[in-house]
Amino acid sequence: MNRNGEYMRKKIKIYVVIAALLMIFIAVVIIVTVSAQKLYHLSDTVAGIIVSVMSTFLGAILGGTFTLLAVDRTISKQHDIQFVNEFPEKIRMLDELLIQLKGFKLKLNKENGPFLIIDRNNLSDQYDLATNVDGFTYFQIRQAHEVVSKIIEEMFFSQRDRLYTEDSYGAWHLIDGKDETLDANLEELNILVSQLINKMENYRKNFIDNYNKSIKVQ
Repeated sequence: MNRNGEYMRKKIKIYVVIAALLMIFIAVVIIVTVSAQKLYHLSDTVAGIIVSVMSTFLGAILGGTFTLLAVDRTISKQHDIQFVNEFPEKIRMLDELLIQLKGFKLKLNKENGPFLIIDRNNLSDQYDLATNVDGFTYFQIRQAHEVVSKIIEEMFFSQRDRLYTEDSYGAWHLIDGKDETLDANLEELNILVSQLINKMENYRKNFIDNYNKSIKVQ
């Protein structure tokens, strides 16, 4: 749903809540007026005016509320139709994204360690795919990229904590005595990417569930 649609639905919900409170207030006023007429001999003229005015307000509020509820239903229906129509392309993009993430995870091992410098921007390379799915997916990928790329860059470029050194031919070699630190970094990277994959797989499942529900409603 676009921002205008979301904003409109939020405003409608706020109006409905306010309208409900006003209707309760008006109902109370009418009840109190009728009771006062019987118990305290409030004149029929005054009671009639109060009840008439309150009834008019009540009718106007009810009419406006029903109209807005119909608008809300229309917006919701349009959202469902849009979601269903966009689903095939979005799920394809999400599946491709998961393939890329799982492929990246396979590279997070000691044998491929010297080549991780090439893959430090692997996640940012998936921004286009993530953007074509939705904002949530893009946020998750961007957030993971910021952490993963920082860890990999420190492995190669940190003045104090780097694990690899570059020879005159441009090849990277593990510094002696850094094996345990490398194992710890690789484990951290694997955990981060695995968590990201799990989030995306769960999101994919919910995505499909919502699609199936939307199909049944139509």
